[in-house]
Amino acid sequence: MPQPLQADDPAAIGPYRLTGRLGAGGMGQVFLGESGSGRRVAVKLVRPEIADDPGFRQRFRREIELAMKAGGFWTAPVVDADPDGPTPWVASQYVPGPSLAEHLASQGPFDEPSLRRLGAGLAEALTAFHRMGLVHRDLKPSNVLLLDDGPRVIDFGISKALEGGGGTALTATGTVMGTPGFMSPEQAIGREAGPPTDVFSLGSVLNFAATGRGPFGEGPTHALLFRVVHEPPDLGGLPQSLRTLVEACLAKSPESRPRAAEVAAALTGGAPTVLDPAAARTPTALDPRTPTPPHAQPTHPAPAAPGAPSAPAAPPGPQSPSHEPPGRPDQPRPGTGPVPATDAFAAEDGGRAAFRRRMRRPMLLAALALGVVVALAGSSGGLPIGLAVGGVLAAACLLTGLFHALTYLHRSAIRVSRDRLTLQLGQAVWDVPWQDLAYVTYAPTRTGCTLTVRALLKPHVPGPVPPPLRPSGSRDPREVEYHLISENKTVRDARALRLHIALESCAGGVYRPTPGTF
Repeated sequence: MPQPLQADDPAAIGPYRLTGRLGAGGMGQVFLGESGSGRRVAVKLVRPEIADDPGFRQRFRREIELAMKAGGFWTAPVVDADPDGPTPWVASQYVPGPSLAEHLASQGPFDEPSLRRLGAGLAEALTAFHRMGLVHRDLKPSNVLLLDDGPRVIDFGISKALEGGGGTALTATGTVMGTPGFMSPEQAIGREAGPPTDVFSLGSVLNFAATGRGPFGEGPTHALLFRVVHEPPDLGGLPQSLRTLVEACLAKSPESRPRAAEVAAALTGGAPTVLDPAAARTPTALDPRTPTPPHAQPTHPAPAAPGAPSAPAAPPGPQSPSHEPPGRPDQPRPGTGPVPATDAFAAEDGGRAAFRRRMRRPMLLAALALGVVVALAGSSGGLPIGLAVGGVLAAACLLTGLFHALTYLHRSAIRVSRDRLTLQLGQAVWDVPWQDLAYVTYAPTRTGCTLTVRALLKPHVPGPVPPPLRPSGSRDPREVEYHLISENKTVRDARALRLHIALESCAGGVYRPTPGTF
């Protein structure tokens, strides 16, 4: 339900006067607004860092046009938008009903008849939008609003604007699009989402509605993503008559999930749908430890998610290394799963754009400090002293921000591919095949937003490692240390999971996971 506006919230967005807060999501803050005639709308204001992403506005405009055409009984239609303004926004019809999450918090889980009606309504909404080429990508309890005549799905189709053509602009920096407890395995590892992605999220939402919890539990982002990709769902508490259907929706392989129309038919007693629970347990290339048998066929053919081709089998992992980092397990972990022909993990940071992003907040704080001190000093007649004090505070803010932002000035990149590891820091590039490494490992910092990757060349491999990629204080020219800096801990945790899966698939026995990370 609406919450009061905060002191720093805008008074209006476009032609809409804001009257309250409705919530926040991955794209930005959502406000309750009113038009001049009193019509109420939900206005989503895009976060500045997303709006600054190259190509976002063009994608945002295209998705708004599709969403405006779509409308539909099961959604809150988009009624207005400004993708070209200083801060883009989109307005949709306000639905005066509680979200699924709010309903469960106050009323408790659904009984089976209510659960079937909820699932059928959501499946019908997905069916209608999939026919138009729209994919939600973030179906979750807070995006489902409940009315007397059935559920409404909000934020439909807009989330695709966060993605680029050959992947995602945010995924390119290590972010995954979606909500960890309700996203699909293909989203968790950074592959493109398609209609089967929404069906997976639908299964998670139905389990939540029946039990009050997600099928993959709770915990840190990286732990949730790991369970989504590797572990079976916990469907305890789900009515037995619906367990087979939800289990099929939560199949790890997109091709093994039923279509949304099949889910709707199964929940309403329409055309018969064969749902084999074994489909949900079919091994998939998404799990590097359980390769798909060549004879396994999906139970429910559906269009594969774009960008997720069948991966070739990986070559045998390298032999166990003769050098290991202190405290690492001494058992080899051979890469037995399929490895994609393209990079299994790639992330890029730094450069002038990243430096400018990091300096934005210090500059705002400096201006604010200067303005406040000068205003206070001017009111008391001590303007010269106020200017001096304000200047000192502003300079302190700028210097502190500059100190942290300089880390981002040099372009850095990491790529994990089928046969090699590539690191770059500024002009220094280090490219080495797996068989030349004694070990590779990584660990997140305890308090910061950094992943530290360490590696060691075998004794016979000629060196040296470029100095920028050498650990500070190290005398061994074969040691490598690389820091992947993320914008926040959520991005760091998402990258940690994807990097773990990539190294486990590609590096074989060379990879030594840090104990306790996964």
